[in-house]
Amino acid sequence: MFRFSEIPNRLSRITTAGKLIEEIDGLHFMAIIPVLAAVLVMVYGYRWDFELPSRLLFATSLFVFLYTAFKSILFNRLIRNRWITSIGGMCYTIYLIHLPISEFLIKITKNITIPGGYETNLFLQLLIFIPITLVISGIFFLLIEKPCMDKYWPRKLAQRLKRTNPNNL
Repeated sequence: MFRFSEIPNRLSRITTAGKLIEEIDGLHFMAIIPVLAAVLVMVYGYRWDFELPSRLLFATSLFVFLYTAFKSILFNRLIRNRWITSIGGMCYTIYLIHLPISEFLIKITKNITIPGGYETNLFLQLLIFIPITLVISGIFFLLIEKPCMDKYWPRKLAQRLKRTNPNNL
């Protein structure tokens, strides 16, 4: 009788990514290679058309990426890193304010270019944009989003305003 709980063990024995992770478990840096390969295939193999081969390639590489990511010790360490989890916690704030920040920065930095072509200048712009966005998002997250995660935040805010209002004395 087939049991669904056996699927990960069977896939681990079947897939190349699973074999690589099981055989080279002591060499943690090697376990990330299938993840990187799958990401490269997803990025460079994805097309906006609806052709079956490109869809199958993308689905297969996505499966290998996810399966390997959950089996990889190095990848687990990476996603448990406190910087990564903090950025993940701020993702909604980043989503909300990245566009106004980028539009503002484009006005300021559009004339900053270095020789080397589009990719070099894109990298330069990202070096400017990403740290500024993360810092501003962190400030917004700590001052606005995080306090509002408490379901009693309106009550606490009202109490704080009553205490600081000099007219209530």
